[in-house]
Amino acid sequence: MDEIKYNYYQSNTFVVVTFWVKDLVAENTLIQVKDNVIIFQTKVIVLYDDIIDHEISFFPKKVDVKVYKKNIGFFWPKLEKEQDISLNKGLPSAYAMSTPDKWQKIENKIKEEELQEKSSPNLDINEFFKFMYKDADEDARRAMIKSFQTSGGTVLTTNWEEAAKKNYEKEITAPKGMVRKDWEGNVLG
Repeated sequence: MDEIKYNYYQSNTFVVVTFWVKDLVAENTLIQVKDNVIIFQTKVIVLYDDIIDHEISFFPKKVDVKVYKKNIGFFWPKLEKEQDISLNKGLPSAYAMSTPDKWQKIENKIKEEELQEKSSPNLDINEFFKFMYKDADEDARRAMIKSFQTSGGTVLTTNWEEAAKKNYEKEITAPKGMVRKDWEGNVLG
């Protein structure tokens, strides 16, 4: 079989992957989208970021796969997620992945990778906050929001008992070497 040609474009809310095929017959075309993986014939694409839904459109010489981004407004720097060479060797063929058991194994493998990525020390600060907030209970979330917003971004606590009693607005101090100002530029005590 010839190499499968494809390209993609994106907006704030979706990515469209176009597969170019001569003499396309929809009934004879293997195409599946599961989690963040697209399988077209023998081509397996692990997408750069998570998706929430998809649409497939067949045309005489192409197939468009429109996937909707989970992180709306996030620009994907590329279509495919970087993968370790050893992971590529472990990916099963498109045919083998068509059964639910195989999909479950792939899903578990991807979740395990995501968990490893999130537990690694090289998360940026926003990803760290998202990770903390996602797994926190209601009191911890409430404490995080109050402490961070009322302190001007200088304090973050997950202890609601402490956050409920404390007035962070009165205790705001600028970082060393900086001056605290209000939104109009006036220097604050």
